[in-house]
Amino acid sequence: MNLSFPLYHGTSTYFLESIKMNGLGGRNLIKDLKAIEFLKDLEKLCDINLSTIEKWQYGLKYPISLITSQRVVHGGNFQNGSVYLTPSIYTATRYSKNKFGSEVLSEIFNTLNLLREYSIALPKELEMLYRQIIELESREFRPVVIEIPSIPISYLCSDEKGGSVESQIMKIEKYVNDYGIDRYQGFVQQNNFRTDKVIPLELLIIKNVA
Repeated sequence: MNLSFPLYHGTSTYFLESIKMNGLGGRNLIKDLKAIEFLKDLEKLCDINLSTIEKWQYGLKYPISLITSQRVVHGGNFQNGSVYLTPSIYTATRYSKNKFGSEVLSEIFNTLNLLREYSIALPKELEMLYRQIIELESREFRPVVIEIPSIPISYLCSDEKGGSVESQIMKIEKYVNDYGIDRYQGFVQQNNFRTDKVIPLELLIIKNVA
């Protein structure tokens, strides 16, 4: 049985080649890059060198801690490894306009910029270890939204925070019934799904975002 409404995934052209080759969720580039490990090392570096700096203590420190601890909180799920799908094209488009299509990569470069602002040099061993990530900073990527017009419900393992797929579907279908197929998406921006399965290319429609 398939969903009666489409789902979307926001990403960037950095991930597009892998998606075309392996399907959506077929390869975890963030894991391959050891990006979370890099962010943990940067977190330690900031704790040592920027402990009295407000931009760290009351700015970047908390959102980065959510990612490095891989936490699920009221405001969202920061665990890496699953693919998250939204019934709202607005949510997917907003997420795709993150330059890298990845919160982990964006926070890495936000942290690197903060360290530079306070003249804190990145240790050479980290430069060498994470050179593949650091080199991404100078590259240009474009936003991409992927539409899945009709996905089998069996592909969905939970809502974004680990709750029931069935109850999430019922919520969204109520919005569709109440507001119509052309208007419901503005009301479902927080009703997202998680999948651990690979979604094959033939189920995907890839859209570049202006």
